[in-house]
Amino acid sequence: MKPYPALLAELLSEELSSLRQQKALTQEAMAEQLRISSRAYSDLERGRYAASAPTLLFLFSMLDAEAQGALVQQFMDRVQALEEIGRASCRERV
Repeated sequence: MKPYPALLAELLSEELSSLRQQKALTQEAMAEQLRISSRAYSDLERGRYAASAPTLLFLFSMLDAEAQGALVQQFMDRVQALEEIGRASCRERV
């Protein structure tokens, strides 16, 4: 997996289960909310793949503005950390 989808998959794996439990939903009910199969939802929760753009939009529709902003910020923080590691690695090779 390329780095950004892998970061997203990892983040969603951590956040989806928590959100599902907060909303007292089963995996099947959460999958229905996201308009995906139960199997696809289970794979998302396990971090096996990153969500598609439509799935992310359905997820955002379940969140309030503060939670949406927090999720985006967490993703951007992880991107920045990954890019800093990459820059440090490049400097070490020179």
